[in-house]
Amino acid sequence: ESRLRRESVTDELTGLYNRKQFNRDLKSGYSSFVRAGRNIALIMYDFDHFKNINDCHGHMAGDKVLSQSAKLISDQLRPSDHAYRLGGEEFAMIINDTAVEDASLMADRIRRSVAGMPFRSGDAIIRATVSMGTAKFRASDTQFDDVLRRADEALYQSKSRSRNTISVIR
Repeated sequence: ESRLRRESVTDELTGLYNRKQFNRDLKSGYSSFVRAGRNIALIMYDFDHFKNINDCHGHMAGDKVLSQSAKLISDQLRPSDHAYRLGGEEFAMIINDTAVEDASLMADRIRRSVAGMPFRSGDAIIRATVSMGTAKFRASDTQFDDVLRRADEALYQSKSRSRNTISVIR
């Protein structure tokens, strides 16, 4: 029963939580913010030009980049923080009890570690970068996904600017 419950909320490839758990945790975080003013930052990220990785090295190699990066990122999070695979090469992290400025520092550290990681697939070494968007809950938010829209907007600012960068919407 425990295994089935865990499998229902995790992504099979990366071992990260899935979108279902992300929505549940983000709703819970919003509730904590409204009730107690708890600082929660959301970091959204996706891989830059991921299609090129799949096209040049194959989908199995792309899967290895995703699974190896998930471990790399998970290892840098505190026990109170969580990473999620939302779909494809789109990911998120909920960073608890942290100001958005500190979450941005964490995002930059993670961005640099992904860019510096030699992902391995067979004999191939693959380089990858991620673009990130960071946001936090605001007093004016009326629902949990308001922060999601801002983080997504910040992510697309990063992608449109230069990629392999972080944007913040406060």
